[in-house]
Amino acid sequence: MSRDSRMLAGILLVVLPTVMSVCLVLSPVISRSVDETALSPFWKWLGRAGATIATILVPAAFLLSATSPPAKQPNGLINLVHVGTPFCAAAVSKSRSGSHSRAARRMKR
Repeated sequence: MSRDSRMLAGILLVVLPTVMSVCLVLSPVISRSVDETALSPFWKWLGRAGATIATILVPAAFLLSATSPPAKQPNGLINLVHVGTPFCAAAVSKSRSGSHSRAARRMKR
């Protein structure tokens, strides 16, 4: 695992211990997968950052959208889900596309 991925995983596990979600587990896994790809540094950064941003925004949207006890429906902060989801999709697609291109290059040899 690269130094950047280890640092990101450590920060996530220290800063977000109360957020029990799939994203919290998915972020370090995607970081590891991105390390194994043959992508440019920008796309690797997007893969790592996208997973982390989604890890923060999606659970925050659900938690913050119902802060008022008498609320019958979520407030406007639920829209953070629509902001965080594309980041997660970009991170997953970059981790997968890079690994496929690397595997294809190995098969050509």
